[in-house]
Amino acid sequence: MGRRESRVFLVALGVVAVLVGVGEVTGLTTGRRLFGLVVFVGVGILGPQLYLAATGEGSPFARVRTGLLLGLLFLGGAYALTPSGERTLLLAAAAVLALALAVSEGLRLGAIPGRP
Repeated sequence: MGRRESRVFLVALGVVAVLVGVGEVTGLTTGRRLFGLVVFVGVGILGPQLYLAATGEGSPFARVRTGLLLGLLFLGGAYALTPSGERTLLLAAAAVLALALAVSEGLRLGAIPGRP
């Protein structure tokens, strides 16, 4: 991984730490595990992948696919640890990521020359 990618990921993890810290100080995260998970998946995983896909060279679909699959993996792994009151929100976030993955793959297949 190049220096640019490393800097992007470090900045994203720093932003995650600040957001979680602010949430703790303000009491927003008290009893809400989903807040930290959504911040980590949204800012820490998807943010850098989407930024690098938009500004980097190579295939942007590979970065988008990686970010969405990692996000789904983290959300799926957190399902058992999530309180029952927040599971519906977790499933909704996972459904949105799955839909985004399906749309991304559809766009990727449509962009391949010679594909019907």
